Amino acid sequence: MKRNLLNFLLLSTIYLLLLLYLFTLNLKCFIENEQHKILLLKKDFFSVFGDFHDKTFELLNILEDDKIINDENKKKIFFVESHTNRDRKLEKPRQACSVESAARINPDMEVYFIFATNSSGIDMHFSDLIEALLSYKNIHLRFLNPKEFSVGTILEDLFQKDKIKNSSYPVAHLSDILRVLLLYKYGGQYLDLDTITFTPVSFIRKENFACAESKNIVANGILNLDLKSGFQISYSYAKNLAEHYNPTSWGGNGPSMLTNVIKSFCPNVDLDDKKSTRCGNFTVLPQNKCYPIMYGEWSKMYQEEHTEKMLEKVENSKPYFIHFWNKMGDFENRRFELPFTSKSAYMELAKFHCPKVYKTIKKYF
Repeated sequence: MKRNLLNFLLLSTIYLLLLLYLFTLNLKCFIENEQHKILLLKKDFFSVFGDFHDKTFELLNILEDDKIINDENKKKIFFVESHTNRDRKLEKPRQACSVESAARINPDMEVYFIFATNSSGIDMHFSDLIEALLSYKNIHLRFLNPKEFSVGTILEDLFQKDKIKNSSYPVAHLSDILRVLLLYKYGGQYLDLDTITFTPVSFIRKENFACAESKNIVANGILNLDLKSGFQISYSYAKNLAEHYNPTSWGGNGPSMLTNVIKSFCPNVDLDDKKSTRCGNFTVLPQNKCYPIMYGEWSKMYQEEHTEKMLEKVENSKPYFIHFWNKMGDFENRRFELPFTSKSAYMELAKFHCPKVYKTIKKYF
């Protein structure tokens, strides 16, 4: 009897010790995970509200980011979300995919995902997408207030007099103007949030470039301007916006104005959508290097029956970037929600170029 009791007590003790070990191990993993999140947040967030169950954070103002943003030796890439509400949720994995693709292939560049707001800050909700992006050391989430950001520049008047706010297309126009203002102040590369990056900027070997959208238009969705050597273009573009801003034209302040700026320096420039065109130290890349899938075929990128043809077209173009025309294929357009099991051309590209964002998808991309 005593022996049985001792055996029972021994087994019970071993069982309890095993449970205690497993509990300690799980607790350690939980703490390490939370500490990892905190370390990620420290570099990009101003302060934390509540705990990680609430998951709300205040972004840092880009004007307070002196260490990197004002360092002329740091090469920069900018993405801009121009909807100006204060409370934010990053719910569009395609936007996150664009940011990851740029950071992943350009580890030597600082990638800024900037959220515009008319208030004094932004409350960002933590999510798997945010965590995926911040796992890259070179990705930084920031906010800016356009009125505050434009002070002391030639574009200040547009904001102080609320010309953009009262325009027919305030979100599109704010995006057009902020990209110019960022490159004018800091230099670097601007990319639309519906662009996947295929090639490192260093491989392109040009300090100042944009891409032909057609034989007549230079697009402003992919724009690279060095702070010094590209200043003539960025200043001229900003000056044209200040003097000729059109509040009723959807594209008049974007591609049309950039095209006019380039032609003002090179009146006889012959835009060619098949090969690069030089204008001084500025290069217009051919259409197939940035826009290999034109708007007439945009929907095929999301349809499985066209996957093979679209991927073949992409491969033959050997693009530096791909622009996806998300104004027409946006996540809100329910026809083009992509289940995570989709074998569409877009999903095949996302799987390779933004793997961390891709792995967060549980339902729709």
